[in-house]
Amino acid sequence: MYFSAKDKREMMSMIYNWPAQKILPVMLDVGTNNLKLIEDPLYLRLRQPRLEGEEYLSIIDEFIEAVLTSWPKAIVQFEDFQMKWAFETLKRYRERFCMFNDDVQELLELHLLDC
Repeated sequence: MYFSAKDKREMMSMIYNWPAQKILPVMLDVGTNNLKLIEDPLYLRLRQPRLEGEEYLSIIDEFIEAVLTSWPKAIVQFEDFQMKWAFETLKRYRERFCMFNDDVQELLELHLLDC
């Protein structure tokens, strides 16, 4: 499923209409390193400027609320977030639901092992 900032205020209905009833892992990927995808003309038309600040967080909040309303036991993986957003989203959401950011949490675990 593809979401963008243009879907603001529509994410709940988009997820509600998804045909699968049981979803456990959800990957929230705000970027891609897939060169084939980046070069695809359709993808290039879909690209939008990256949001910042509260506007960015409000989109992430809306997506998270929509996912957890439909699938309260979902596990959400945050993937390819910029470092500043990776730590912010981890802090913002980890007490509220089952989530992880493998890039950040892996770094934290490695740092703790080095101590």
